[in-house]
Amino acid sequence: MKRTVINLLLLCVCVCLSAQTIHIDCKLLPGKTGKLYWQRGGIVDSLPTVLDSKGQVTMHLPDASRKIMVTLVIDRSGMQFIAGEPDIMLICTGTPMSKQNTKITGSPENDFLYRVFDSKSKLLRKRAWIEAGLQQYDDANSQLHQLLAVEKQQALNDYKSIEEEERDSPFFAASFLRHNEFLERLFMAENKQDALLSVEVQKELEEKVDFNTLYSCAELWSSIPNYYLSMFNKIDKADKRDAFAASACKILDRLQEPYYSALLSSFITETERFSWLGAGETIVKHALKTRPWLKDATTVSPQVKRILSMVTVTERSEAPVLELTTFDGKGVVQLSPKQMKPWGKNGTLLIFYDSSCEFCTRELKQIRIHYTALQQKGIRVISIAADTDRKSFETLANEFPWSDKLFDGKGLLSENYKNYAVLGTPTLFMIDKEGKIAGRYATFEETKLLEK
Repeated sequence: MKRTVINLLLLCVCVCLSAQTIHIDCKLLPGKTGKLYWQRGGIVDSLPTVLDSKGQVTMHLPDASRKIMVTLVIDRSGMQFIAGEPDIMLICTGTPMSKQNTKITGSPENDFLYRVFDSKSKLLRKRAWIEAGLQQYDDANSQLHQLLAVEKQQALNDYKSIEEEERDSPFFAASFLRHNEFLERLFMAENKQDALLSVEVQKELEEKVDFNTLYSCAELWSSIPNYYLSMFNKIDKADKRDAFAASACKILDRLQEPYYSALLSSFITETERFSWLGAGETIVKHALKTRPWLKDATTVSPQVKRILSMVTVTERSEAPVLELTTFDGKGVVQLSPKQMKPWGKNGTLLIFYDSSCEFCTRELKQIRIHYTALQQKGIRVISIAADTDRKSFETLANEFPWSDKLFDGKGLLSENYKNYAVLGTPTLFMIDKEGKIAGRYATFEETKLLEK
């Protein structure tokens, strides 16, 4: 299972981007190239730059209307920070660039973020030492135990005061901290399979989490849907996929654009990643039912459009035209559903894959092992690569015993991937003798072809 992993210590190097201008002063990095990255709803944008002979440069962000987490990379090192004010400066006094050797001025957002995070970290460490002392000196009547108890209560009070300040703060940094703390609770519920905490987390995500702000919180945006589906995956219930789909729909129902489309895309990406294709289709059908305007919207991203087209690529629907690019890349043939019948006496198995995908190579190995049995059953196999590099494609494809190995170098932008609404790999389709889709699968085992 692929998973997006966030380092919770990332807080140490965070900043909020709403600034129009960022001045960079790194005297030890003259002439070095750099790039500023930021995300909105998981979509990454970037702005390249080059430091002058004094190690200085001024960067102007294209969108100063929203506070957002950004990452600055210079000469293969960097840090995250907030540019939520009109004019801020980063002064780096060492190499490689890091939070430890970089000072940010003109940014109350970052001042608040670092102060709150550092204070909480110190209090948590203090409480851990106090708890260890209380266990070591467990005589409640001893003077040392009593002193430690007083210190523990003071630490609790101090922590509570900081939480209250964070809760009441208008800073974007405070919102980021709250979202990160929510992710910690979600991770705990998922990792420990804590049923009670899972219920609390689900209620909070369905009713309270502010996706408008989360939209600009960099990796948090993708991490929360990832761990959320994983939490359901670990629930020992027969209807866990249906339960996740229902919860995802409930969350989406309270959102507006652009947050709605971005979260819809994130949820579907996770159902593809975890091979929960049925849950993904349920979410898409709900989206089209509750917001029918999405189908013809011109403002949604190409990825969302492909997500919405999933419902047309379902069982018993006519298979889309398939573009066959010859193995040597010299010719292209378009095959309609009616032309599929001669391919295999009892149908055609399509597998969309990426040569660098571990899960794809596992499924391809299973198909190779059972290819003779598939031939005996009159089933033709066609593999469709999402590779953009011909050498990588050929290295793996040369191992396939079947002759239909499609490659056009366009990756997920290939017409075949668009027509079949494939969002992730591996994805398998079974086309029957009538040129209709008999099933969409995430694994070869799910096709049950060897049992038929």
